[in-house]
Amino acid sequence: MSSDPVQFLFLMRHGEFRDGRLTVAATKHLGSLAGRLEEWMASEWRDAPDRRVQLVTLTTSATDEVAATAERLAESLVETRHLEQTTEDWGVDLTVGAYEPAEDAVRTHLADLRTLATPTRSPLLVTNAPLVEWLAALLLGSPFPIAHGELACLRRLKGDRWEVCWTISADGPDEASAIRDKIRSKMTVAAALGAVIVSLLTFVIKDVLPGANAWRWGAAAALALASVLYFATLFLYDTLQMPPRFWASRLSGAEPTTWARRLRHGKRLVTRPPSAAARVLHAAMVQVWVWVFTPATVLVGVGVVLLGIGAAEPSSADPLLLEPWQVALGALTLGVLSTGWIAVHRPDLGSAD
Repeated sequence: MSSDPVQFLFLMRHGEFRDGRLTVAATKHLGSLAGRLEEWMASEWRDAPDRRVQLVTLTTSATDEVAATAERLAESLVETRHLEQTTEDWGVDLTVGAYEPAEDAVRTHLADLRTLATPTRSPLLVTNAPLVEWLAALLLGSPFPIAHGELACLRRLKGDRWEVCWTISADGPDEASAIRDKIRSKMTVAAALGAVIVSLLTFVIKDVLPGANAWRWGAAAALALASVLYFATLFLYDTLQMPPRFWASRLSGAEPTTWARRLRHGKRLVTRPPSAAARVLHAAMVQVWVWVFTPATVLVGVGVVLLGIGAAEPSSADPLLLEPWQVALGALTLGVLSTGWIAVHRPDLGSAD
């Protein structure tokens, strides 16, 4: 196992700015954010006194809000040993428009940002939107929304791959409630589609499979897997309706591989705390949608195509005659595969103080 220190990179969108100054709420939030960041650094880097966070400002069309946010953050972190006192301003040479992406310029500054990230130095970039989200998307490989005053901690994986470790934001119960409303709408869709696919599967088993060819058996298998994943989506989303007070943590054992840990515990998305419940819910919602609901929908399409191909076979085609034990073995195999897939991709919502 490599002993190289983990590299971190911080992306932050400026705080709310009105009438030429940070709002009272933004100022208060930045003070709280600095305290939580300081706690994290003291814990994460307790055995690495040489680790430093370097403040970097990167501006698009306006500079006052970025400068004010960075200044307030630096004032709040002045007593931490992990803050590099000098700041680096990239705004002078920047040619990125505020609302029209200049991809070459963004990628150039992203390369500079990666250069700043070393085993002992972690840049904390304060900038505007949408630039901060363009940079996050390029680093993570997928869109990542960042709110006013939100700080995202990214951890480097192998090569140039990065993942979100946690975020600190001003999100509260209102944002979490809005995410839950969206989750409930997705539950309705998953339940409706699951019921339709079960009805279709019942028809296929009753009227199509007797004397069916291999194409139709394949269609039945695809539809069966799709129905399992649709209902898994429903149940996983139902767990997200549980109040955060009851999100339990699982004890990590001595699993030899990452996949073994995920099979037992699920996928940890963002660490809570310091991440707000709304961010955890959003990450979990997307995780289930991408890795459970979407594959189910793809399998439905595959099943329909296979049914069509099977129906186009000439009536004289040899049917695929299966013994009962073969059908049972196939069903068991599909059950094991679907259970493993769901277990590996289910969200792990536990907290860690």
